[in-house]
Amino acid sequence: MAAKKSIFTGDLVHLRLGDIVQFVVMSGLTGELKFTRVRKPGKGSVFFASGEAVFARLGKRMGKEAFYSFFAWQDGKAEFIPGETAEERNIQKLALALVLDAVRMMDEGLIKPERSEDPDEEQPFMVLSADILEEVVSEVDEDDIFYEIYVVGEESYKDGDIIFHEGRFSDWVYVVLSGEVKMVKKGETREMVLAELGRGEIFGEMAFLERGMTARSASAVASGPVKLGILDKEMVSMEFYRLPPHFRELLAGLNRKVRRVTDALVTFA
Repeated sequence: MAAKKSIFTGDLVHLRLGDIVQFVVMSGLTGELKFTRVRKPGKGSVFFASGEAVFARLGKRMGKEAFYSFFAWQDGKAEFIPGETAEERNIQKLALALVLDAVRMMDEGLIKPERSEDPDEEQPFMVLSADILEEVVSEVDEDDIFYEIYVVGEESYKDGDIIFHEGRFSDWVYVVLSGEVKMVKKGETREMVLAELGRGEIFGEMAFLERGMTARSASAVASGPVKLGILDKEMVSMEFYRLPPHFRELLAGLNRKVRRVTDALVTFA
């Protein structure tokens, strides 16, 4: 069986790891974000499932510790190989919350940047014990971090309520705080359920990426009682425009392709 090809590769000398993770999250990708370099340990991986980090390893380091370790790398190669994700899970925290943790730890000097000048010497990426590490990165719950930074309001819906209608114009982006939301698109003879979204999942981003200039491609419907967080469009815009231009164009291209695919699907519904 032929090995699966990566869909992107990058040099960590030129790319920020936080930007790479944001791209994987915003694209909702499933697969392996693989890291390689000369210095020991010379390879490691973060596995994603639908845009969320679920498993990380780097040498003997596992889970969050491995994830944070990659932020010490100042050189090496990163590539994303789509396909299957890890069978087990050792990360429970939102990927973007982990990135915020790592950035804070770098600012505080807890994560020490390192290069591969001495490939035979393996150095610790931080000077903290495991207990202190857990305390430092767990000061704020992942939901609190996300809420404080991105959520500017809440809305509640009853079963069957329509959150937004297919064909109408708006560019609000939502995160599911509790309950379930169905994305529904009308076909010629029936409605098709495109996705069922649960806690922590974001929707409405397609119209946002198109700056509200294109009508909603599907309706969002509450399936049972639902509580939603409304994301700060200004903050989301700032995060989006921090991405390298070619990543932004890639996301926009993926967005257009998703629209075309869903439009094609409903012709058979």
